[in-house]
Parts: sequence; structure tokens; C-alpha cells
Amino acid sequence: MLMRRLRLPSSAISLITTTTKAPASGASHTLAHCQNKEYSVDVPALEYFATLRVEVDAPIEVGQIDAGLRRVIPITGGEIKGTDWQGRVLSAGADFQLIATARRAELDARYIVELDSGERIFIQNRAVRVASPEVTQKLIDGVAVDPSEIYFRCTPVFETASERFQWITERVFVGTGIRRPDCVELTIFAVS
Repeated sequence: MLMRRLRLPSSAISLITTTTKAPASGASHTLAHCQNKEYSVDVPALEYFATLRVEVDAPIEVGQIDAGLRRVIPITGGEIKGTDWQGRVLSAGADFQLIATARRAELDARYIVELDSGERIFIQNRAVRVASPEVTQKLIDGVAVDPSEIYFRCTPVFETASERFQWITERVFVGTGIRRPDCVELTIFAVS
């Protein structure tokens, strides 16, 4: 793993000193601050975790609401592959999608994967997908588009009873996505 260090001047991480009066007692408190110090922090690295192919059914349109176009897209199956493990996506979930603007969609997919070993992992995957209005309309219509025309990033969160995979409940993950007419392809990375 490649680790880089980033040097930050104290002005980049200083807390502002403030004094406020407590409403009841009249006592004041001060927030601590750092002065004239330089700090080094590790720049987070990404470590490959898994690739998913999530199969989807036709969207169920709720309709235009105040926040945008609400759609629910049933998840019907798929597969997941890690470095030394694999499994399948169960037909037990959906993507609760909001087309917020002509360019931006907010995704909230919730589903379960079952590994070949029998362990199950619940995934809640929030994502942002941005494209031109024309490309966004093609996605809504179920037309295949060039993935390079779309910004699609996600932040999955995992829940599991598996001892072997307990560590994934204690890490931050990010991923990239590709939307196909019948599936979503995701590559997920752990943030070190």
C-alpha cells in the first residue's frame, strides 16, 4: 500500500478560539486551539474490496414530488466478488432513487448479499450520479450510455453478523459505478 504524507500548516487545522456566555450561570468557556505548529497526516489510500454486478428490474415510478422524480428500482439478483471470496446478490432489495435535477440523481440502494460460505451482508449504498440532461434522460429511459459521460460515486455501509467480515462494519468505503440498462456495476474500495 502506498501511503503519502501531507504537511498541513497550523492555519489549515486551527480551531477558532471563541468565548461564549452560558445562559444560566454566566460562566464562559473557551474552545482549545493550536498555534504555530505544523502537523503531518496520512493521505488516505484506497484498497480494493469487491466488485458487484447488481441486476435490476424495471423502475416503479412514484412520480414528481417536491424534491424531484421519485423512482424505486427493484433489485433482482447479481453477484459479488472479492479477492478470495464471492457470493450472490439476493432478490431482496431496491434502489430508492431521486432524480433531483435534470443532471443529478441521488441513489439509496439497500440489499443483501450472501457469500458462498453462507455469510450474509446487508448493504446500504448511497450514491450520486451526474450527467448532462440528455444523458440523464437516456438513463431514465433505460438506454445504454457511455460510462465516461457519467459521474457515479458511492459510499456503501455494511452490516453483518459474520466474524470474518466484522471489520467492514468499522471502515469507510467508496466506490465507482456504471449504470447499464439491466444492472449496475460497482467497484468498491476501503479507505485506509
